[in-house]
Amino acid sequence: MDPRNIQRRERQREFSQRNPRHWCPVCTSLVYEGDLVCLDCGTLRPDAWYPLRDSLDPFLGRTIDGRYLITKHIGQGGSGQVYRAVSYGVAREFAVKFIDAGKEQRRSQHVRMRLEREIEAMSRLRNPHVVPFYEVFEVYDQYLGVVMDFIQGETLSELMVNRGVLEVDRVCGIVRQVANGVHEAHEFGLVHRDLKPDNLMIEQLPAGGDFVHVLDFGIVRFVEMERTSNGFVGTPLYASPEQILGQTLDRRSDIYSLGAILFHALTGHPPFEASRTADILRMHTDAAPPALSDMIQGLGAYPELQNLTSQMLSKSRYSRPETMLEVVQRLDMIITKLRQEAWREPESETIDQNRREARKSVVQSRQTSQAQPAKSRGHARSTGVKLRHQIALMAAGHSGPILALTNGEVCTLKGKDLSVLARTSDDPTALAVGPTLVLMGSAAGQVHDQHGRVVFNDVRKTSVNALCTDERAENVFCGLESGRVQHALTSGENAWVWKPILSGPPVTALTTDAAAQRLVVAYKTREVELYESRNYRAPASKFVAADRVLGISLSPDGYLVALHMRGGLVSVHHLQTGATVFLVQLERPVELVLFDRTRGLVAY
Repeated sequence: MDPRNIQRRERQREFSQRNPRHWCPVCTSLVYEGDLVCLDCGTLRPDAWYPLRDSLDPFLGRTIDGRYLITKHIGQGGSGQVYRAVSYGVAREFAVKFIDAGKEQRRSQHVRMRLEREIEAMSRLRNPHVVPFYEVFEVYDQYLGVVMDFIQGETLSELMVNRGVLEVDRVCGIVRQVANGVHEAHEFGLVHRDLKPDNLMIEQLPAGGDFVHVLDFGIVRFVEMERTSNGFVGTPLYASPEQILGQTLDRRSDIYSLGAILFHALTGHPPFEASRTADILRMHTDAAPPALSDMIQGLGAYPELQNLTSQMLSKSRYSRPETMLEVVQRLDMIITKLRQEAWREPESETIDQNRREARKSVVQSRQTSQAQPAKSRGHARSTGVKLRHQIALMAAGHSGPILALTNGEVCTLKGKDLSVLARTSDDPTALAVGPTLVLMGSAAGQVHDQHGRVVFNDVRKTSVNALCTDERAENVFCGLESGRVQHALTSGENAWVWKPILSGPPVTALTTDAAAQRLVVAYKTREVELYESRNYRAPASKFVAADRVLGISLSPDGYLVALHMRGGLVSVHHLQTGATVFLVQLERPVELVLFDRTRGLVAY
């Protein structure tokens, strides 16, 4: 066992004796002031750990219901915020999900009663693949806390991003366990409604092998019933046609979603992809899914698997397998054949190039993040521009690179032409440029325009780490060391009125598309999140980068995102899924990576 895990178990007992007052800025875990290293992520203590009193998180470090100490923020889902907690009664870790029930007391009581009925129904399940709930309690008169088992592992989404395309037999085993767990819930009349890779936690057993836990059963249905909006509820990449059309859902809706997960795990891509959510929803209802062999030629060797996947993704619920039990039985036959006949993927040169590249693009999981990731070699393309002064800072703009030189000039680079836009006497920490606007961030938490006017001033005086604008510079986004992301309009009656839209770990980079419909944010934790302008409450997708992200660039068509990291490490990912397209180690460090008009990469 990892020595840090042993220390963490001892620390759980210590928490019951004295509460910590500080937290790690990298992973948000609670630490004591004298700790030399964070026991969760291994980060060495900076000059001082961050005090809890300065945390913007409403739950971190709090004692809930007098029994649970909230020790770490785990993540955010469509139904609420999830934290790790330690029980004062027993030295054991739990997961606690906080759900906003509304401020009105009558509504809060109604919501609690419905959630308690869901938990009562869930308590009758005995399948080990479904994460059980233990209790629900009120927090601050507005939030409800749901206590469940804490699972040490990674989600299927993280597994696919970190490991690339998975082996056929492993995918079949994972999906079989999901179907096994969901089948029992279906027998009790429960429908999940939001099966997706983020809701499937993969635990590595001590003797080897995967054990799958299905998350968010019951809560998903509860949240859907309580929402007053008539809009779509669910995850577009895995939603069934009847869910999109607002029809009555039954167990066959979950079968469709699991079919989409099976397709994604086998090919590295969900069955339908598009730059707009509306287009994805339309394809689920109207377009036929591609065959597995169309995505990866080697999968043509598994006709039974192709038939099962196609039937699960049928537009008509009546053409799908009737129950999850049927899915389990058919997967059993496929797995048995795989083992008995030792099926192997073809070695011929006709295997799709994407599959081979996916296998080369493996990024190690969080547990082994300290090890050197697998990389291919590459060369940076020279721009052929000679500068009279050294570059102090470089950033990405919609029309090309933005440079801050050591003589104080802020310039844009178009081809080989250098155009001076502004001058500054300060050392900027971030840059953004629009048609008639130049913005420069500072370590003191301010943003100046080209005329020296202060357009943003952070009250906490934390460094401005990233700036970006849309193509017309009508929207400005500012990422801070404090972890906040601020947004402002540059015209109209609300011009330069800044509003916080996100809060998390320290921001290292961010970018938006030409119309400010999408925002991509990278944090010091290596997490990268995509948000759509309609909803900043939950990310549309997220993944973990191989190293700390220094800069982000979007492809012109909005399908791909490029990250450049320390030491010349560059990766490209699908924006909707986070799947790694490739990871390349350049022979020299770079300041910036941008897409050209053909979706090729240019390194500066």
